[in-house]
Amino acid sequence: MKKFLFGIAIALFLNACATNTPADNITTVYLVRHAEKENDGTKDPSLSQQGQVRATYLAQLLNDVKLDAIYSTPYRRTTETAAPVLTQSGLDSLTSYAGNDLEDVAQKIHAKQGTYLIVGHSNTTPQLVSILIQRDVAPLEESDFDRLYKVTLHSDGDTHLEMLPYTPPS
Repeated sequence: MKKFLFGIAIALFLNACATNTPADNITTVYLVRHAEKENDGTKDPSLSQQGQVRATYLAQLLNDVKLDAIYSTPYRRTTETAAPVLTQSGLDSLTSYAGNDLEDVAQKIHAKQGTYLIVGHSNTTPQLVSILIQRDVAPLEESDFDRLYKVTLHSDGDTHLEMLPYTPPS
């Protein structure tokens, strides 16, 4: 009986030690391409009605996520996609980034633990995901608006990529 109790005491001690070790520093990054845009012939179109619905749905999906920053390229379609999330987040503003300097964005994300949303384009979003997880990601087609990437970066260098459903209900 003493051996049994001693075994339980050791197991409880080891469990306590395990639960008191420092937690893994995790950075979570949600990445999405801008929602559907108007086909108005300009280089900087606004979102279409369908795109506005998708942007609102993105805010619903991320409603319970406490974001530390929201990154967006400075185009209407990206800032309008991020706007509903920004409104509910309590953050003051979007952090603008250049789509041609994705390495810099990745360095900023890696430098500070937190939770981020990054709104980009069909060419930049998969590229940035690839940089963050250090492996190739399939490109997006011009018609792909339903991809929400969730990248988890662990302090030990381990990465995890998850695809979340991102199609608003009809």
